[in-house]
Amino acid sequence: MTNTAIAILASVCAVHAFAQHSSDTVDTHLVAARTAAGFDFTGALARLCVAPALVSSGVRDRAPGPAPARATWYAEPAKVFDNLYFVGSKIHSSWALTTSEGIILIDTLFTYNSEEEIVGGLKKLGLDPATVKYVIISHAHSDHVGGAKLMQDRFASHIVMGGPDWDSIEKSVNGYPQGKPKRDIVADDGRHFGNHHYDAGAYTGHVVYAFHSEGQWHAAQRGLFGRHGVQFSRHGIEF
Repeated sequence: MTNTAIAILASVCAVHAFAQHSSDTVDTHLVAARTAAGFDFTGALARLCVAPALVSSGVRDRAPGPAPARATWYAEPAKVFDNLYFVGSKIHSSWALTTSEGIILIDTLFTYNSEEEIVGGLKKLGLDPATVKYVIISHAHSDHVGGAKLMQDRFASHIVMGGPDWDSIEKSVNGYPQGKPKRDIVADDGRHFGNHHYDAGAYTGHVVYAFHSEGQWHAAQRGLFGRHGVQFSRHGIEF
């Protein structure tokens, strides 16, 4: 056996051992998460720990169903830390980031609950929804883009979204019975918001974005932003 063959075999064994160790580590964390959660946050628990589903690259063009009972989705808004605020629901997230030039809103829930959770939530927190300058939509699913038209029409907020997501909205026949947001900013270049710098780009059907504030970058894509109410990706928090 040549030295090259030995090196290749050693590499394969090392990769297999690492993969097995990584898989065992992930399973250990999933078991710990299920145990710790109990019956709290059952929506996020089912999606992320019990039976995480594969995410389709397409958006199904179907009419939204009836709004569920308020008790199943309503959550109180909260200040998380510094200039970051939560205005989401029990299962889906919406975040407000205050800057010197206005508020950046990340995702807008469903059409049926964006008014109460986002507009009402901002007011409860002492923030003015009319100062939301940019709304970043991580991807054009109904639980993320539902309040985009509301923010655009009522407060003249700029909507930031990936190009393929804008395309899917414009092609949709059934998905927006109350009207669609008008194409605005495509998330493909850097922008400044007061003391924040924002970079975004489309990646695997989601917007990848990063904020630069006080000398540090804070990045997320299906991490803290753009997924469920308690924000964890299947592959960990992606910062």
